[in-house]
Amino acid sequence: MIPLAPAGIAGVALVRLVQGGEGIGVIAAGAVPIASIVAAALAGFGIWYTLLAAMFLQRYRRLGPLPFHPGWWGFTFPLGAMGVALALQAEVWGAVSAGYLGAAYLAALLVAWSVVATHSIRAVRS
Repeated sequence: MIPLAPAGIAGVALVRLVQGGEGIGVIAAGAVPIASIVAAALAGFGIWYTLLAAMFLQRYRRLGPLPFHPGWWGFTFPLGAMGVALALQAEVWGAVSAGYLGAAYLAALLVAWSVVATHSIRAVRS
């Protein structure tokens, strides 16, 4: 799941940087749509990678339960990054479907965070 984080955050950072640059006159007007296209491509990669990672996770789960490891926290930030990136795409493009997909990523973040937190608490207690 780790590659989702740069895919999401790089797009958010690029669009926000260009928006700020336009706001103070450092970047030419009209650059936001170009930055948004790059951000959309990065988000598309993140969606593709999510599907790939889900297939791998499903394959590993068929072999038995995944043993807990503190590295499971690596599932949380990437999901949040993609949720924020897709919410930004919804804002910039006015794409309602991107907003729904971003909300799905953020819901997955809450589920992942809850599962990992529960396992972490159990590990600390034992």
